Amino acid sequence: MMWKLYIPDGEQDILADAARLKRETENAMIEVFRHGGFEEIVTPALEFYDSFSGQRDIIPEENMMKLVDGEGRILVLRPDLTVPCARVAATKLRDVRPLKFFYCQNVFRSKKERYLDLKEITQAGCEIIGDPRPDADAEIIATAIESLLKAGLKDFTVELGQVNYFKGLMNETELPFAEKDRLRHLIDKKDFLGLEQRVDEDRLSGDLKKALTELPALYGDVSLLKGLRQYRFGAKAKDAIENLSEVVANVAKAGYGPYLAVDLGMVSELSYYTGVIFQGFAPGFGTPILSGGRYDHLVEKFGEPTAATGFSVNVDFLLDILGNREEGNAE
Repeated sequence: MMWKLYIPDGEQDILADAARLKRETENAMIEVFRHGGFEEIVTPALEFYDSFSGQRDIIPEENMMKLVDGEGRILVLRPDLTVPCARVAATKLRDVRPLKFFYCQNVFRSKKERYLDLKEITQAGCEIIGDPRPDADAEIIATAIESLLKAGLKDFTVELGQVNYFKGLMNETELPFAEKDRLRHLIDKKDFLGLEQRVDEDRLSGDLKKALTELPALYGDVSLLKGLRQYRFGAKAKDAIENLSEVVANVAKAGYGPYLAVDLGMVSELSYYTGVIFQGFAPGFGTPILSGGRYDHLVEKFGEPTAATGFSVNVDFLLDILGNREEGNAE
């Protein structure tokens, strides 16, 4: 077979019309980023594997494209853009805080990205490094929403969670880590029956039992946050609700309230994120087109502890949605 006539599995050629639409979409989002005071950062496609090792919540090791350089060192084609931003902040710009980065570059995965079957995708996003305030989370979420709107997407929802709510509830127990993770998994799968059985077996009761068993159903309008203040449990869970409420209020104040929903059952992976987390969905498209959150412990991996929050948009998913919307309107 003449392989020179083909491209590798999981790659794509983007021809004239599609390339023009992609560039216009990227430029529209970049305009929002620049207007918000974010400055562009361009990091290399090749990074040392050590920069990404131990970050399974971001990208599993088996999903990284690895190679070896001439000196025998393991490299990866960057599978993510947040980690390089953290590396730059902790090394080259350690005396500058806060930092406001944006990027629009390709990332590479050894396994195909869901839905579009791509191993190389474009991510556009922003990071605020060195600002622990809820205002920074709200700014990131508002910027994410505005970038989708500017790109031409009008119908979407950004679902918000707070990882410290679940962590705070678990702090009220003396359960071993394995059992806490089992409960987390049941909540993530929205297995109501299985969760109730485990909670009973763990002999949890009172407000803690109520709060845990209702977690998979805590999805909907942001007003549901008010009802959680009735429960009596520790400071960490209470602070998480207050923090999320403040972020929601700030985003709404900026005019983006109609795009928000709350999902406190968003507990798929928790070790990477440290506060507010969020995902963006478009109707009829089951995969998130954007994701982000607070990750206050990532930068310290490179030797400089500091707060951070950010998001990224899967540009290829966004373009597919926009293309389908246009075809539907044409019909």
